[in-house]
Amino acid sequence: MRRSYLCALGLLVAVVFLPQAAQADGKIFPEREIAVMPAMPTQQAIIVYRDGQETLIVASSYETESQTVGWVLPLPAEPTKLAVAQGDMFDSLARGLQPKVVAKKDVAGRRDLAVKTVIFLVLPLSLIAIFVRRRRGVILAVVLLAEFLLLALMLAPTLGTKAGVDSAQAAVELLSSQLVGNYDVTIIKADQSAAVDGWLEDSGFQSLGQRGRQIVDEYIVDGWVFAVAKLRRDGDGLASPHPIAATFPSAKPIYPMKLTALAGAELHLELYVIADQVASGEPLQPIVIDKFDMTKKKSARRQDAEPQPYFVGESTDAIIGHPDVGERMWPGCVVTRLTGELSPQQMDQDISIGLSDFGEAYQRRFFSEGARRYIVHTVLAIGLAIVLVFLAAVCNQRRRPSRGGMLVVAACLLVTVIAASAVYAALPVTPTRSEGHFRSYFFAEQLYLAERAIEDGRLSAHMAEEEPAQFAELLSGDLQSWLPADGTEPMKSERSPGNFFIRRVDGEAYLCLYDEFAREYRIKLP
Repeated sequence: MRRSYLCALGLLVAVVFLPQAAQADGKIFPEREIAVMPAMPTQQAIIVYRDGQETLIVASSYETESQTVGWVLPLPAEPTKLAVAQGDMFDSLARGLQPKVVAKKDVAGRRDLAVKTVIFLVLPLSLIAIFVRRRRGVILAVVLLAEFLLLALMLAPTLGTKAGVDSAQAAVELLSSQLVGNYDVTIIKADQSAAVDGWLEDSGFQSLGQRGRQIVDEYIVDGWVFAVAKLRRDGDGLASPHPIAATFPSAKPIYPMKLTALAGAELHLELYVIADQVASGEPLQPIVIDKFDMTKKKSARRQDAEPQPYFVGESTDAIIGHPDVGERMWPGCVVTRLTGELSPQQMDQDISIGLSDFGEAYQRRFFSEGARRYIVHTVLAIGLAIVLVFLAAVCNQRRRPSRGGMLVVAACLLVTVIAASAVYAALPVTPTRSEGHFRSYFFAEQLYLAERAIEDGRLSAHMAEEEPAQFAELLSGDLQSWLPADGTEPMKSERSPGNFFIRRVDGEAYLCLYDEFAREYRIKLP
């Protein structure tokens, strides 16, 4: 009798320690989990490769107290073109080329079903099997059937990972020098690293150091040149940094990394490759691969509003709306998003980009931290349900369980814990943030309010050009006053999701608004 009560106590303890199903408060607007950059130094770049020409766009971001700010970019050939690039392209690409993120809400239903089944079905029937002396076979059959249905529901496919870039001075040859946005860019070539190092020091840069000179010697042997970009001063301060796009001939796409290794720190690299074929580059891993076509599909929320042409993936839900990125794409091009966390040792070699024929689209699947916890809860619930069924079988009709039976129960509990730990360790997790769909749902209202402000005379082309700060303040106030307090940042003049930009097309001024994928909507200014 005592052991029967011990069995009942075991059932109670098992249920107490089951993960409890939380009841969510109602929300007016749904949220989604989007992957974000990890909390470590990050470098972002775009490679456009076509017909033996590579365009390399590198985001230049740094924190330094140095009075001379700039960077050195090795290139396999003298660039044929240097141009300003928009830094907001990278945010738009990251949003448009998202991996499949399994959020907590996506697995909450299965977790809750598992927990409730254990509490309201398996547990009561197990208790009946233990303490009721008659109809034991019928009861156990019901319990086993419930367990079978539970397992069938839990084992639905959710864990996949696939869906669907002086003497020294004399030895340096100055190939060209030009202003590129806020940078003075000089292209130099040398026959020894000491010459490059001396030229950099004379120009106000820090010395390369022994390891840096070794790397430069390796580039010199291969016939490379060096683009030295120096941020110009704006009054007493420094001008704002921005990416630079360098176009040069290259037998194959390549991303220079060796000088980056001099920092001696781990780096998260996001590389977007636009080409006619699928890109790959060790040690980076693909996140999204798809072929893209141009479209002008109208918004489902406002059929009279037509965006500028943008690109959509043929097989995935990827969207590339940023106009500056779209200008570098073509119908049928393949976009590959590669990412990886690189150690200094892995940056000792440049990343050579391999190209292969397009086969099928790929979109890697990740899990949010909350989703991983819920899946572990589900595994624990299944394991505990099995334990409950076994306890009901060995303790039925208040039968005293044998020592072997209790060992089996202990073994089942141990296997459950090991299985949950293995699932926790195996699931690929990415940092995420919950993002409300305010801009997505109300972009039509944004367009309407902007048009009304223009019709009422509050916004004009003259104000946009002569008083840009006042224009931005009025526009931001008109378009954001109706938004709920969700932590949304104020609008700014930038070609990125949720912001605005003033541009002239054929002599006419247009107010451009950008939706969640940076698709551009133009409204003519009087």
